[in-house]
Amino acid sequence: MIDSRCFAPGVMNLVTVSGGKDSLADWLLAIESGVEFQAAHADTGHEHPETVEYLNYLESRLGPLRRIRADFTQRIVDKRTFVKDKWPTSLVRDLGFTETEAASIVRRALNALKPTGIPFLDMCIWKGTFPSTQRKFFSFELKQIPMQEQVVDRLVAEGKRVITWQGVRAQESASRAALAEW
Repeated sequence: MIDSRCFAPGVMNLVTVSGGKDSLADWLLAIESGVEFQAAHADTGHEHPETVEYLNYLESRLGPLRRIRADFTQRIVDKRTFVKDKWPTSLVRDLGFTETEAASIVRRALNALKPTGIPFLDMCIWKGTFPSTQRKFFSFELKQIPMQEQVVDRLVAEGKRVITWQGVRAQESASRAALAEW
């Protein structure tokens, strides 16, 4: 059953589509219910080719799928500036490297700090690490922030109230099972 708030004037329902069965169920529910909606997918640049093919298939059958991508170019540029300006001093002063050693380290770091155009890799270059169970920034940086900036904020600027639909399997974990529906 669809909540009546989804049908309110000025509301845009945003169905976030991952390529999995839960988000597909949301997409189909939005179509079936007749709410005004937009389907969007956050492309991490690290999707399996079969997922990309499946998303193309779904779009051909269900309608437009807006695809967004995070862009870390400016963050990498800023990090390059930081490395170039701050590392030489701190490497010599704080870590005891010689100026020659510090210059070599900085040169190698600057050679590595170049955007690839692949959101996942660029995020890892910018962060200097890969996501893990201790460093949980993957979804936030590659999906939530770009979706907010590229879709939600623009809809709000157009005067829309946005309701985001996200398919979540309650059986996947206790914390997911405890999530509020709204």
